[in-house]
Amino acid sequence: MTIRELIEEQRRRVNSANPAERLAAALLIRGELTKRLDELNDHEIGQLLDDEVGAKLNLFAPESAVCDAAVTRLRGRAKGLSKSKGLGIRRRES
Repeated sequence: MTIRELIEEQRRRVNSANPAERLAAALLIRGELTKRLDELNDHEIGQLLDDEVGAKLNLFAPESAVCDAAVTRLRGRAKGLSKSKGLGIRRRES
């Protein structure tokens, strides 16, 4: 199961009417997801953050600016830059 599949499975189960499904989402799937995320490099985390979090935020909300700054910083680190200016944020096409 890929990281994106784990994310979708957690989303599905967290909204379940079944308490056991919600518990699995909160503990088991989250634990596996955390292990997998620990294996990603900064660029991969930045891409995932952009795709799974940034794309769902209100463009005009302050959270969107924070997410974009984090993505830019993570992508810059992956390229060996300490602080990169002007990196565009590309959204994943659905």
